[in-house]
Amino acid sequence: MRHRVSGTKFNVDKDHRDSLLKNLLTSFIVHETITTTEAKAKALKSLFDKIVTRAKKQDINARRLVGMYITDNTAKIKLFDTLVPRLQGRNAGYSKTSIIVGERAGDSAKMMTISLNLDAKTEEKTETKTKAVKAKTTVKKAKVSKVAKEETEVKAEEK
Repeated sequence: MRHRVSGTKFNVDKDHRDSLLKNLLTSFIVHETITTTEAKAKALKSLFDKIVTRAKKQDINARRLVGMYITDNTAKIKLFDTLVPRLQGRNAGYSKTSIIVGERAGDSAKMMTISLNLDAKTEEKTETKTKAVKAKTTVKKAKVSKVAKEETEVKAEEK
């Protein structure tokens, strides 16, 4: 029975499977779209969504936990500096798998393309949120500087 059994084993041992998924994840982050078998694409989609959710916290603990899965420093930097800000407007579904591209010539395995899920709407939401945060910060800075000026004037009058 398959009760509570999750994940695909790919007919390889655990170390090989972990290494395979780490390499797929690193390649996916670097290239932003890859073509692989259907089973590997489904497993990669799940792993990538978990990694991005963790990386959105942007703290040192998140970097360390993500570093367990991404061993290439350039891929890790790209994830935190470019991909996470682009995916900040989404709560889930950071990657998408397309329809089956075709079959591999050697063994007729179903091939599928997996890519980042970037819509125009997502980009607009991210830009809007960024502008709103900048506007709030500017207003707060203006209020603080205004209060500081008033305090300085009051102190000058007291003297």
